[in-house]
Amino acid sequence: MALRSNGYAQNLQNPGVFIPVGTSCAPAPINTPLPLPADDSASAAAPVKPNLSGFEQSLNRELALMLENVKLLKQVQEFNRQNEAQKKFLAMVAHDVQNPLTAILAYAEILGQRLWKLPIASKYTSNIRSAAAMLNRLITDLVDLAAIESGKLRVNMKVMNLAAVAKEVASRMAIVARKKKIKFSVKLPPAVPPLMGDPARLDQVLQNLCANAIQYTERNGRVDVEIKVAPRSIEVSVADSGIGIPKEDLPYVFERFFQGNSAQKMRQAGFGLGLEICKEIIEGHGGKIGVSSRLSKGTRFFFSLPIGRLTPPDTI
Repeated sequence: MALRSNGYAQNLQNPGVFIPVGTSCAPAPINTPLPLPADDSASAAAPVKPNLSGFEQSLNRELALMLENVKLLKQVQEFNRQNEAQKKFLAMVAHDVQNPLTAILAYAEILGQRLWKLPIASKYTSNIRSAAAMLNRLITDLVDLAAIESGKLRVNMKVMNLAAVAKEVASRMAIVARKKKIKFSVKLPPAVPPLMGDPARLDQVLQNLCANAIQYTERNGRVDVEIKVAPRSIEVSVADSGIGIPKEDLPYVFERFFQGNSAQKMRQAGFGLGLEICKEIIEGHGGKIGVSSRLSKGTRFFFSLPIGRLTPPDTI
């Protein structure tokens, strides 16, 4: 190799080839592969495929939940429709049955008055009156239940004297108690201030409480009705010496259709609506109602009514 003045060396083996000074002239190993030109497509990052499986599963779950909610909504709407139809049917039947039942009671009363000299006829008419009266109470409860459900349990509020109502109820219930050899007493204060209320509805409450007390009191027991005057309310209690209510049943006595162990043992007829209706009536008057009892010792129902308010509500 000869060095030229231009900085290139001449390859003496190949005179036509000039190599820059500083460049190695060693021949490349025979087995060394030559570098390939860069491939842009190979060096570029591979495109990321979206993972749709998780998204699709989540979407399917949401769609299934929406369809289930729609199905449940239709079921609720159908239930409400049928429930409303049952309420209307119940109210219609109760009213239609109540009219002829009133006639049965009236004619039984007339027969009893005219045939009182015939003991057997008097006994039969008395049985008719008792059975018809019980049926009438059941129907009345159903009518009131339908009114409560629709929010239309109307009352005729006016200034009234609760003592007069208590005396009227006591005169009727004393006859029933006497047949069972139960002592029935009423204790009233010297003066009872007037209050705003519905005499017929409060009569209904007192009669229901007294009837229950007589039903669940055995022969030779006692039922005591008492009215007390407090500074802002009138307090009424109906206590008996009957079989009592189990402690575990006390929280439920005012619930609809509830019949505790005592009622089942005594096999008393009824729908379990009376006490709930009493609660609705008392609370509709702005009052409160409660119960206390000891098993085999007796039960005491009590309620209070305000005496300061003289503005009647439209409905209960």
